[in-house]
Amino acid sequence: MTTQPFAMRRKRWRTEREMRQADLAKASGVSREYIARLELGQQDPTRGTMRKRAKALKAKGGVGGVGGDTRSR
Repeated sequence: MTTQPFAMRRKRWRTEREMRQADLAKASGVSREYIARLELGQQDPTRGTMRKRAKALKAKGGVGGVGGDTRSR
């Protein structure tokens, strides 16, 4: 299981990009329910899911789940 602080960061990365769970789920090819379980720390993502999620969040201006924020200031 994921630790709570990391799960909370996942949600913050998404909300900072003004994305809903449904938006992120569609962009990363997983269900909204799966995104919710990740953000609650109830499930650990696979490497493939982490890459898809990072790619989807990067499209909104940064990297989520992998490294720090790469948005230019």
